[in-house]
Amino acid sequence: MAAMVLSTQGAALFLPRDIDPNLCTRLSYAFAGKNNHQLRSLEWNDKILYQVFNSLKKMDSCSPLLTLSVPTPSSLPGNPASWSGDRGQFSHISCLFRNLKLKTLLAIGGWNFGTQKFIEIVVANHRQIVDSAVKFLHTYGFDSLDLDWEHPGSQGSPAVDEERLTALVQGFAKAFQQEASTGMERLLLSTAVPGRQGYVDTDYEADKITHLDFINLMAYDFHGSWERVSPLFKRGESNAATKFNVDAAVQLWLQKGTPANTLILGMSTCGRSFTLASLSDTGVEAPARPCVPGPFTEEGGTAYYEVCSWKREHRIGDQKVPYISQDNQWVGFDAVESFKAKVSYLKQKELGALVWALDLDDVVGSFRTGPIPLIQALWRELSLPVPSGSPEPGVLAPSHPFEPKRSPSLGKDSFCQGKSNGLYPTPQNLSSYYGCAGGQQFQQSCPPGMVFSASCECCTWK
Repeated sequence: MAAMVLSTQGAALFLPRDIDPNLCTRLSYAFAGKNNHQLRSLEWNDKILYQVFNSLKKMDSCSPLLTLSVPTPSSLPGNPASWSGDRGQFSHISCLFRNLKLKTLLAIGGWNFGTQKFIEIVVANHRQIVDSAVKFLHTYGFDSLDLDWEHPGSQGSPAVDEERLTALVQGFAKAFQQEASTGMERLLLSTAVPGRQGYVDTDYEADKITHLDFINLMAYDFHGSWERVSPLFKRGESNAATKFNVDAAVQLWLQKGTPANTLILGMSTCGRSFTLASLSDTGVEAPARPCVPGPFTEEGGTAYYEVCSWKREHRIGDQKVPYISQDNQWVGFDAVESFKAKVSYLKQKELGALVWALDLDDVVGSFRTGPIPLIQALWRELSLPVPSGSPEPGVLAPSHPFEPKRSPSLGKDSFCQGKSNGLYPTPQNLSSYYGCAGGQQFQQSCPPGMVFSASCECCTWK
């Protein structure tokens, strides 16, 4: 699953037309809002982009996507399409990839949504917001609703909101099930949850929100904008910080009864940035103050494409994550290798994977690693067989490991005999590749329109 936030402008503009939906099973559009207990769009062009976004699961050729009359703004961010001045016509002709099995989600909430609006929702009659959401999802072609309340029972929300959130989840689930009983496909329901135990213990009735199809674990930013990295494991701390890592967050939700097959591990394509107090001290706990905003994100959350060209990358070995510095700027982030480590972990735990967010990856491949290198790494690693044993602390081997289809085309694993574990181009077929693991051979295919590149071990555009 991957999410996208439509807010970036200029050279970093990323729109639904730029998505390859074959790299995901679900795509989330963030965010929607609400007004008077009615679900509503937030941005002036959201309703246009909803149509393009949901066309990713039903378009099968190059065609005019839409020509709609909309208000013509005085200035446009970037160059998303052609505009015809006074007529206010928006026209867009594009060749979209498509994935007919794709499910699309609409997320409501987020940090900027605030607490008060969710309080208004849970204290009112749920029927209004539930009926509004069902109608809204069907009108614009979404398959699922994602509730992103950060966080009930805190941030100015009373403790009773923990129970109110449970009731809201139950209200949505009941309505979705009732509609499905009429023969319609059931709408899906999910929520975003934190990884920090202080929030989980006081803000969520984890054993009662079992009506959710998925629980999206935000296993990043364990504190907030001051958090340095999103470590996979602890560093050996002997204080509360031992629980501020991916493994501890996953174990917490599993121990509270969350089924592994509904827990989705969130990974981020953005990092946290800081300004170092001294150029002579650039380590993990170096004194620092707020960062210089990124050139495109313009905030403390720095996109991967803003730092992937920097040179001074370091790895925190026991936590399986990197950090990087340039001049007096310090960024804790995830890179390809830390994504690989986290994917190996989640596969052994039999969890799902979520990326926040698509548009923060290096979407154009500016730095010779191929386009969307983090998403590609995630997709590629999920395609490989589950490693045997438990090489990392806290990792349990699954009872039913995922295993891609073995390729019979070259006889009994003849291609991978004598080769190191890894990915290799297939002879005479640029759009597929072999994964070799322990001498065994697994054939995989790139998404339509892409070819395998041995230089980056990734699928790239033709």
